[in-house]
Amino acid sequence: MSKSQILKDLVGGEERLESVLMRLKVILADLENEEINKWINSEIQGYETVNDVPPYRVLKGRPIGTYMLGNLKHTNASIPLNHISTELREQMLTINITDGALGIKSLLDSTSEVGRPVPAEVCQRLSHVGFYLSGMRIEVSPNQLQGIVANIKNKVTNIIMKLEKDFGNLDSLDVFSGEGSPKELESIQQYIISVIYDNSITIGDENKIKTSNVGHKGEV
Repeated sequence: MSKSQILKDLVGGEERLESVLMRLKVILADLENEEINKWINSEIQGYETVNDVPPYRVLKGRPIGTYMLGNLKHTNASIPLNHISTELREQMLTINITDGALGIKSLLDSTSEVGRPVPAEVCQRLSHVGFYLSGMRIEVSPNQLQGIVANIKNKVTNIIMKLEKDFGNLDSLDVFSGEGSPKELESIQQYIISVIYDNSITIGDENKIKTSNVGHKGEV
């Protein structure tokens, strides 16, 4: 069986990731699964809040900035934060990437450093005798952003390969029309959700799959 064009484009890198996600959204539309649709939409458009961001989009940044240590000035240098609590340091260094696929690509294409500025009042509170912090930002590297893209691509690849194995070529984008028993459709939804959440969430009382009429349009 020949491979679906969407899989060729994804693996070959011939089409932007957001376009592949849009096509996957069309393929999965008949499942009417709110959790799956929410994930695809978020990866395309971006996540609304940091609380919605999945673990693979949570990065640890580096504190970079300008400070005086004694009489010596350090510019665009790594900032020592050992004098603050571990909890506060972890909170400060954590960056949640909410941008959609296109936004991440723009960040990667940018010539400027990617990061979050730290407010001046916070820098003042972090200063102490012999150490004056005049400016700081929390930076992430291009490799970290590439890691997010690779993670998304890997998830989408696994989903597409599973769909192709169970339902055949996906080029018609009408995969589930008249196909699959309710049990099979529930199984594929469970698989997709397990891929999205790295098997950390299972379908249960709090994660119900919506009853679907896929393949049975017109029936009551």
